[in-house]
Amino acid sequence: MDLFLCLDAGNSRQKLAVFHGERMMYFQVEKEFSIEQLTKVLDRFPVSAAMLCEVKSLNKPIKNFLRKKVRLLEMSHRLRLPVRNEYRTPETLGKDRLAAAAGAVRLYPGEAVLIIGLGTCITYDFVSGRGVYRGGAISPGLDMRFRAMHDFTEKLPLVKFDPKAALLGNSTTTALQAGAVWGMTLELQGMIERYRKKYKNLKVILAGGGADFFKKRLKKPIFAHPNLVLLGLNEVLSLNVLET
Repeated sequence: MDLFLCLDAGNSRQKLAVFHGERMMYFQVEKEFSIEQLTKVLDRFPVSAAMLCEVKSLNKPIKNFLRKKVRLLEMSHRLRLPVRNEYRTPETLGKDRLAAAAGAVRLYPGEAVLIIGLGTCITYDFVSGRGVYRGGAISPGLDMRFRAMHDFTEKLPLVKFDPKAALLGNSTTTALQAGAVWGMTLELQGMIERYRKKYKNLKVILAGGGADFFKKRLKKPIFAHPNLVLLGLNEVLSLNVLET
């Protein structure tokens, strides 16, 4: 069976994985991809095809390098997908959101799924039990909340995430941390409750770097799949390479 390379170029982090079928053989995360890094991966693994998902655009030398080395596909709503896309403006839908939906369908076929992506922004995406992508919502992520409170005020400092942030902050720093962390936690709880009232037997997936942290803070069964986008990219790549 062929080896596939999947690359997720996000706003804050860039991740890649090598798959053999549905099994992830190798995983790496960097601030930005480099030709040197990709050369080492391709020298180690005889990859036949690759899928690139660009949220943050890659520079041309890296894309040209990949095109010379492997059969490169770029994630798009125009590819063959395991979901039916009912988004009214499919050309504006984030490629990572669509890839995450593809990953959710592979993990939970025939079930309604709410996918919550915890990245620069929080994304909420709903896929019906019939495999139809219906849309969702977008709101500020954790780092964006910290940045906004600093950038749009004169005196509030720029603080960093603290996983031990208490509900009651007793300094400006800890108050900002409490507001961001607990405000986001309660937002997530409220959105999940709303969706569960509307859709029975709903599966909820947390994806992205904060998946494991927020899973522990939320009620009811919730599944954490930090690399859901990569799983979805592998699924879409398989559909478009193995079935052509």
